Amino acid sequence: MKRLSWGAVFFASALGLGAAAANAAPAKIITRPDWAVKPTGDDMERFYPAKAKAENVSGRATIACEITAEGALVDCKAKNESPKGYGFGEAAVSLGGIFQMKPKTVNGEPVGGGTITIPIVFLAPPEQPGIGDMAMVLTRIGTQPAVVAPSVEAADTPKAPVIPCPDGTGMCQGHFFMWLQKPTAKQNKRLVAAAQRSEGTTFAQCTVTTEGLLDGCQFGGDDYTPATEKAMRDAMGLLKAPFKTADGLATASTTVVVMFPWDWLTGKKTEDTP
Repeated sequence: MKRLSWGAVFFASALGLGAAAANAAPAKIITRPDWAVKPTGDDMERFYPAKAKAENVSGRATIACEITAEGALVDCKAKNESPKGYGFGEAAVSLGGIFQMKPKTVNGEPVGGGTITIPIVFLAPPEQPGIGDMAMVLTRIGTQPAVVAPSVEAADTPKAPVIPCPDGTGMCQGHFFMWLQKPTAKQNKRLVAAAQRSEGTTFAQCTVTTEGLLDGCQFGGDDYTPATEKAMRDAMGLLKAPFKTADGLATASTTVVVMFPWDWLTGKKTEDTP
């Protein structure tokens, strides 16, 4: 999976909106400002509010600035921001100092004194791979339910795979589903850090209760430390399965296996493999 940078996403979103500007005199309203300089992707990333970045939250703010005779934006103030409490207004004001308009001239002389209003959108990138993304209920063909792999949107569900059962005997049918509850981006980051892993693959194999919770979990895979197992156990408490899979199978009493490919979860692996 190719990871999107914060800057590239913000740059396209913020600068695609355009802006409206006006001098104090109504006759001098500028509706199509001619920008000489606009924030780069690196600028957008640099000023993205720390709290919003940590929680993967998108937002927006509108700033009003004075225009100097040289086309610089000064005395910028935030008119509004959403959601509140994340610092998007303050971040937008900081970005205001980077914008530079081409100077307007009268009789060949630069003139200033106007104001400009700029809406700026801060768009967080799609959430990075998270715990629970690799999960699927398997049922033993002809007998009892068995195990899990990647969950997907029901509308995008590919033909369910038939694979060898985890115990090495017989074949199992895959059934995709979407978690009703899974770790947030902030919780995922904390759990991955606590696991103290950046490579190898481990897994948790659990039974789904009638409430969709995971019970009786067993852990396996590549060699791992007690810290890794504790992080996996904590993660299981944040997952809740739906009552049915995308193809209508009741999940109660089935076995779910949640895979933990640590190079993927930590971002060490950034490209999909064939």
